[in-house]
Formats: sequence, structure tokens, C-alpha cells
Amino acid sequence: MPARAGPDARVQTVSFHDTDVVRINTGLVTNTAVEFARGEAIRSVLVGDSESYEIDVLSSGNVISIKPLIGQAATNMTVYTDRRTYSFFLSEGTGRPPFRVSFVYPGETRRAATSAAPDLLRARDVAYQWKGQAADIRPLRVWNNGEATFFEFAGATVPSIFGVDGAGKERSVNPTTRGNVVRVRGLGHEFTLRHGDEVICIRRVQGTPIRDPQLVQALALREAHWR
Repeated sequence: MPARAGPDARVQTVSFHDTDVVRINTGLVTNTAVEFARGEAIRSVLVGDSESYEIDVLSSGNVISIKPLIGQAATNMTVYTDRRTYSFFLSEGTGRPPFRVSFVYPGETRRAATSAAPDLLRARDVAYQWKGQAADIRPLRVWNNGEATFFEFAGATVPSIFGVDGAGKERSVNPTTRGNVVRVRGLGHEFTLRHGDEVICIRRVQGTPIRDPQLVQALALREAHWR
């Protein structure tokens, strides 16, 4: 089973082993994205009950979306890429469905850690609080790696992000976006997220940085787009 990648259980990671069958709980009103390694290309997808599930390969080539069409549907799915073969069991209505499942690769991570150990082993600060009822723009998680602040969002709507200075005035922070993750240079203590009339306020608070290797690795992989 996939494991949560951070504070929000709707975003999960799973370690790849070629003999494992990965179970994914799905829901009728939820789209689940399954993300393989960056640069990996999906060649074909086989589904046992193709009438009960809608499966699409995204334009990135390494992400598939899964959405059940019938309640209580259960079937198997096999994904062939240019690097690996993945086996899944899909089940509707048997548990809380994740929004996103990302694969990590233990062997490759260990090799990468040899050349990038300081970055992968660096603790991440996830101690942020937010106010506001705008669920559409509320981030799944906010963290920093000591150099930049990152915001990850669940849906297609990515809000504008502003820093807030000591006088309470909003200022431009020149964010950059890669997919559903936004990076802001530096370690601001307060931010405002805006989209139309929707507003979320986020404040950095005192907390203990996370050092769990799996969680640090999952966040470091999300930062990799900027390396």
C-alpha cells in the first residue's frame, strides 16, 4: 500500500519493487494521479475491466489519471513503460482515495544520495499554519529547505502568492511554478495566496524540522525540478 508523503494523507508515495502489486483505493468523484519517475515514458496500459475505469495518460508521459465509473468496481491494471512494469489492484469505495500517488525508487535514490547527500539529508521545515476557508486554493503542504519555500497544490488552480512584510503589506515574491508545486526564494514568515475573491493566509511558526528519510526524500524529489 502507498504511504502518506507528508501531513496530508491524500498525497502518498510508494517504493517500487518489480514483484509488488500496488493497491489503490479509488472514489467515484475523485481523480487519482499516479506519477512515475521523471523522464519515464508510459508505453501501454492494460486494464482488466476497462468499462468500469477511465484511465488516461497525461501529456507529460509519466503520469496516468484513474477515475472509476461504476461503484464498487475492482480490477487489475498493468502499466508498461520504457523502464519498468507496474502492477496495480484498483478498488472503488473501499477506503479514502488519494489525490496523488508518486513512486520512489530505493536503489536509484541510494545512488543519487551518494552524489547529492547534503541536499537529500537536509531537514525540511513543515511548520506552517494557515487561515481562510478557500478550499480550492488551500495548499496540500508548505515547506522550506533552508533556502526556498515550496507550496504544493492538489488541483489545477494555482493561486498568486505574495509575501507579507512586517507592516502587514503584501509584496511580490516572484514565484516560479513547476506542475503543481510553486517555489519562492527565501524563507518568508508570512504569505498571502489569492485567486479571484479567494484568500488564504499562511504563517511560518516555530516547529521541529522533519528528518525522517522517506519524508525528506519525497520533498526533495519535488524540489528536483529546480536543480
